[in-house]
Amino acid sequence: MQEDKEPLFDSIDTLKACLGIMAEMLKTAKVNSERMLKASKKGFLTATDLVYYLVTKGESFRNAHEIVGKIIAFCEECNMQLEYMALPDLKKYSERFTYDVTRILSAESSVKAKDVHGGTAPSRVKEAIKRARANFLHD
Repeated sequence: MQEDKEPLFDSIDTLKACLGIMAEMLKTAKVNSERMLKASKKGFLTATDLVYYLVTKGESFRNAHEIVGKIIAFCEECNMQLEYMALPDLKKYSERFTYDVTRILSAESSVKAKDVHGGTAPSRVKEAIKRARANFLHD
């Protein structure tokens, strides 16, 4: 009956090895913030934020998803990033857009807005790093 546990034990051994390698790698890792910021502007990372924005304004999730899909299609046709959409252009897709939409269109504001436990807001990331370091040094 123990034969079914062998793959589990193999997985645990692999995970332990990976964590050890990752820990060593992170000791010398350097973050290129400028490059990361540039990469964050590619694609439509804030599309989900835009959907949730419309939902908070009273739009159904299904309709909000469809509206944002059309906006993204427009942006792709025009080779434009979502954060550069002007309010009058957004209003062509939904009257629910108001002046406050501009605060969620950039990757930076999207990151900062997720200020909950485990979120991406800088203060939350610092907390997580602090906890991780304490746990790592404790073990």
